[in-house]
This record gives sequence, C-alpha cells and structure tokens, in this order.
Amino acid sequence: MLAINAKSTHSAADWKLIQYLTSPKVETARAIATGDPPALPAAYTKALFKAAPYFAQVETLNKYAQPRPVNPNYLQISSDLQTMLSSVFSNLTPPAQALATAAPIVKADAGG
Repeated sequence: MLAINAKSTHSAADWKLIQYLTSPKVETARAIATGDPPALPAAYTKALFKAAPYFAQVETLNKYAQPRPVNPNYLQISSDLQTMLSSVFSNLTPPAQALATAAPIVKADAGG
C-alpha cells in the first residue's frame, strides 16, 4: 500500500518510485528476498518459480480468490464471524452449532 502525501513537493518522483516498486521485476525480486507473494500476476515468472517453487501454489490460489464483498456493515459482520470462529477454535462450540447461530446474525448485518 503505497501513497503520495498530498503535501509532497516531489510528487513526480514519488510516483516514479511507486511505479518502480510495483513493477513485476521488483515484485519478483522482493518475493524471492522476503517470501511475501507478489501482488501482480505478471510477477509470477519462471525465475520466481525457480527460486521459490512454492509460489506456484500461490499463483493457483490467486486464480480462485475473490475480493471481500462490499458492505457498509463489514466491520460488524467481521466481528460476528470472528466471535463465531473463536468459539469454534477454542472448542467451546461445535462448528455446526456456531454456524447455525452466526448465520442469521451475519445475514441480518448484511442487510439480507
């Protein structure tokens, strides 16, 4: 997440830096150096897979990933889901029961 400060006196240079940092070549190099997956599909190259073969799985996952739904009540929905998941992970509530309890709450939060 890169941005240019509205009060920057070097906005043209700032923009060039952002373009450089988000180029496929730099994203590939960063991924190899840090292990963080690239954001750009164009950064998933043979060079990346040779240096870090596990990124082939990330590329596959990216083909199926979907953005989170846009909803003005997203924070409440997320909070309700986190409560449900925490209860399941803590072995306080069986998964089916937690889902049955959370489903109508989340549906109502989502406006449905």
